[in-house]
Amino acid sequence: MKLPATILAGAMIPLGLAAPLKLEEDDDSKLTRILRRIYPVAVMIALSSELISVMWATVTVNQLTENKVPLAASVWDLLRQEYELEWAAVNAHFVLGMFGFMWIIGTRAYFVAQKGPLGLSVAGIASSGLLTLVSIVNRGIAAGGGKAEHTFGGTIIGLVSNYVSLLLKRAVGLTNRPAGALELIAVGLFLVSFGHAVRAIIMDTTTKEKQQ
Repeated sequence: MKLPATILAGAMIPLGLAAPLKLEEDDDSKLTRILRRIYPVAVMIALSSELISVMWATVTVNQLTENKVPLAASVWDLLRQEYELEWAAVNAHFVLGMFGFMWIIGTRAYFVAQKGPLGLSVAGIASSGLLTLVSIVNRGIAAGGGKAEHTFGGTIIGLVSNYVSLLLKRAVGLTNRPAGALELIAVGLFLVSFGHAVRAIIMDTTTKEKQQ
């Protein structure tokens, strides 16, 4: 997944950073104000997810190349025994980044179409594509390795929750790998930053409504 994740990450940079949306326009409604403020948050989450996916994949491939791994009955058994966290991480971050990219495209297309009926139509098409992506991913996750015990969950929510659980277990040293303080700091920093972003979006929107 390194190549598609890299391509998506490269496409997000001009969309989100080189040519960002304005945070405010005089004729903005409540919905458009919220969308404008969610946009940079979605860009950063999606871009970070794809880059993290690339890094997980790269390091894991290097480990498979450099280290002698025990024999396993199948590739799936090898992943579950030795690289369960890595497999869940690559898939979870790639999928979340892809969903975020679709959100970015839909939001930007809505404003390019000058909002209104055309903008809503464009956003509806993007939403249809996003729901289709979710459906495809959910079916793939549910299918897993072909058996009920060979899955990471039934939906994308199960995949992400499984990944977070595995990550926290390794971070606090509950696995056969060393504990990772940086992983705990990264999770904590994300939660605090995301909480502040949600608070800022709500406060900014509420303030503008009172001023009007």
